[in-house]
Amino acid sequence: MTLKAECASLDGAIAQLGERCNGIAEVGGSIPPGSTKHSSCANRSLDRGNMVRFGKIMLIMGLIITAVSLVAGFGFMFMDYDELAIFFLMAIPLGFVILFTGLSTVVMFSSRESDLENNREASKFKL
Repeated sequence: MTLKAECASLDGAIAQLGERCNGIAEVGGSIPPGSTKHSSCANRSLDRGNMVRFGKIMLIMGLIITAVSLVAGFGFMFMDYDELAIFFLMAIPLGFVILFTGLSTVVMFSSRESDLENNREASKFKL
């Protein structure tokens, strides 16, 4: 079997190999879409609504963790339960991180006025 016949029997796309005038071989174009395997998870797109909902849940959880840790930490500190006070006061930064994660997720995935205007303009041009 020749090399040409072997390549023709393979499934999927192959990149086109070209040659410049100076003799340097190079691949023309980018990776052909047929040459990559897609899993079912990779084909699913993230829904903006689900990401905004996830962000809001994280924001609320971070707020609750921060508030409870602050109140409980200082409460135990004033009652001279130092180990519990330290535990709760150390949870405050965790609450801030979760809160910030939720806030940034909501900001990144929520719809903006410019998105809505772009969608309206695009729908005008559709036939």
